[in-house]
Amino acid sequence: MQQVTDTSTVQTPLSAQDIARMDREFLRSQERDRMNERGQLWTIFISLSTGFGFIATQGGQVVYLTLLFPVLLAFLSMYIRNSEETLKQIRKFLYQQEQAASYRGYEHFVRTPENTRASHGGYKKALRGAFSVTGMLALGGVVLHMMSHVVLPLILAVVVVEVVVLVFTWRELSPRQKKRQEGAQ
Repeated sequence: MQQVTDTSTVQTPLSAQDIARMDREFLRSQERDRMNERGQLWTIFISLSTGFGFIATQGGQVVYLTLLFPVLLAFLSMYIRNSEETLKQIRKFLYQQEQAASYRGYEHFVRTPENTRASHGGYKKALRGAFSVTGMLALGGVVLHMMSHVVLPLILAVVVVEVVVLVFTWRELSPRQKKRQEGAQ
């Protein structure tokens, strides 16, 4: 019996340098994608605002759909929080790679005292403000609509639920306090 060897399945092992290069290229593409995603998120926000703004001008019961707007913004803020934390983690890893390679690249450049920016997180602060203001406007419009034909306890319940959602959204897009390690110092 003759044995057939398939050479197409034989792979040459990758070196650590090849893996590191591919890893760095992948992380840079992820970083670029997350940065490009920011503009798309503003587009999504503007689209949602426009759509729910149109709904708010309609009469009848359809106006109550506007209450979903702050809820959708809360979910969008969770996504943004995750994306920004992932971006921060990618940058930390790239910085460690530069340190290990004794390479003084961009990640080192932005961490030097003379190149450190005075403000950080302007993107999330702007979204936080836009989400909060439009969410409050949506809530206010629905409450005004409800004032004419809904009982006060129901209005108060709706306000409480929506305020909780708005506070959640605000917190998701606010800077997190660094956790203190017990016994540190």
